[in-house]
Amino acid sequence: MRQKIDQSKHRMICIAIFLVAIPMINPPTAQGFVQKAVDKLLDDRNCVRCDLRGANLSAKNLRAAHLMGAYLIGTNLSGSNLAGADLRGAWLTRANLKRANLHGADLRGARLVGADMAGANLRMTDFRDASLAGANLTGARLKEANFLGATLHSAKFNQVLGLMQKQIEQACGNAETIVPPGIEIPKCSENIQRVRREKL
Repeated sequence: MRQKIDQSKHRMICIAIFLVAIPMINPPTAQGFVQKAVDKLLDDRNCVRCDLRGANLSAKNLRAAHLMGAYLIGTNLSGSNLAGADLRGAWLTRANLKRANLHGADLRGARLVGADMAGANLRMTDFRDASLAGANLTGARLKEANFLGATLHSAKFNQVLGLMQKQIEQACGNAETIVPPGIEIPKCSENIQRVRREKL
């Protein structure tokens, strides 16, 4: 009887060891999936709705890349060339875009919450209906950037270049939004109501 119990315990231990070992054999890690997406992006600059969370894409040439709906949360894109890129609806929460070139990029409806765009080239960038809450745009170049319908809560526009009042007339922020002297940011509740009235 005891021998049967010992054999049963031995089998259970072997099964447990086998189950623990399975994930160690070529584990399908999230990082592995991200690397595949990175390779695809660098190969053909086409990665629609790809998962690139946390990837290091610093100083890469991604000019005119198709990244619509891509997950770029926490991704390092500092110094990258994203001129003319399609980033509509992309998730760029906490992304590092310092000194990146986004000249003429399409960021309509993108989520840029907490993104760092300090020193970035944002000339003619389309931010319509994008969320830039808490974003850092210190020293960014903003000539002809379009912020129509953008949410700018607590965003920082310190020492930006080329920003004019008309560019943010139809955007909105709050008391924590920092804009250059002479520029006023409409409050969100007031501006949304005004835009709705204009549409009627």
